[in-house]
Amino acid sequence: MTTIYSTEETPPLHHFEFFDANVFMKIMSHMEQYPLEIMDFVVNFNGLLRETQQNTIIAALCESPCPLLGQLLVKVVNEQTTGER
Repeated sequence: MTTIYSTEETPPLHHFEFFDANVFMKIMSHMEQYPLEIMDFVVNFNGLLRETQQNTIIAALCESPCPLLGQLLVKVVNEQTTGER
């Protein structure tokens, strides 16, 4: 799924409506086993959402916070910015 949602093009299938907060809560519950894959998927999927759409990822994080996702995002951003200096 990460590969499908890694392009800047919206996938041709109309299945975004099936990705609700429950789906993302379930996906993020596996962060310990697949941290980088889930982070990539969440970030890429979030990038495809239009500003007019309800952000199901934020809704999932509000209902069930995932501290590991935030920690991993900060770590990756820090590594990338440190490497660019």
